[in-house]
This record gives sequence, C-alpha cells and structure tokens, in this order.
Amino acid sequence: MKYLNRYFNRFFQLMCSVGNESVAEYYAIALMSMLLFCNFIFLISISYALLGLKIDLGFDNKIIIVIYFFFTLICFYFLFVAKNKFVKIIDDFKNESSKQRKVGNLLTLGYIIVSVGLLIFGFYLMMLKNKGAI
Repeated sequence: MKYLNRYFNRFFQLMCSVGNESVAEYYAIALMSMLLFCNFIFLISISYALLGLKIDLGFDNKIIIVIYFFFTLICFYFLFVAKNKFVKIIDDFKNESSKQRKVGNLLTLGYIIVSVGLLIFGFYLMMLKNKGAI
C-alpha cells in the first residue's frame, strides 16, 4: 500500500503542477487506473504471445472495457479519495527531502514510461504471434 500511496501522491502533485488543483485527486486516480489497465492488458498479451493462452475477457466489446476501467477507478476512489483520505496521504509526503522527492518523481516517471512501453511491446508480440513468427 505504501507504493500506491507514493504513486498517488506523485500523480496528485503532477496534476496540481499543471493547474488542476481543484480536481487533482480525481485526475490522479484516473491516471493510476489507466496505467494499471495498461499493465493488465500487457499481462494478457504476454500470456497469449508467449504462452499461447488466449484469455477472453470480452475486450472486443467496448462496454466491457469501460466497465473494467470504471471498476478500477471506483476501487481507487475508495482507497484514496473517499472521506478525504488523500489529505492524509499528501501530508505524509510533505516532509520529504528534495532528494527523496527527485527519486520519487523519477520512479513515477519510469513507471509511466515502462507501463506504456510494455503495452506497446505486448501488442508487438501479439502481432508476431498472429503472423506466425513466434
């Protein structure tokens, strides 16, 4: 849970820095949900491309994708936003040193880049599998 709180804090700070202070907590959980969904899609694509397991979760139906996304969004809402839990999380990280802040920002940026990169890599492996190259 500590890592989720750290990522939430970083995403919250990112949203505040771009001018969304009034709704930063909602944008932060939306960003976390999107990245978690990217990681989930990557795991499914790897299982198909490398292991040959075709996991059908109904992703060909757009309504199912929206339902999955909103489910993660609601879970993150109750973890971070409901009853102003995010205020305590933000207060816990206010006394960080500048070095801890820089390391946290780099880890968060790395997580974003790796998540998107792995999603693209997973789709590439699926493409190779469908062409018969793997």
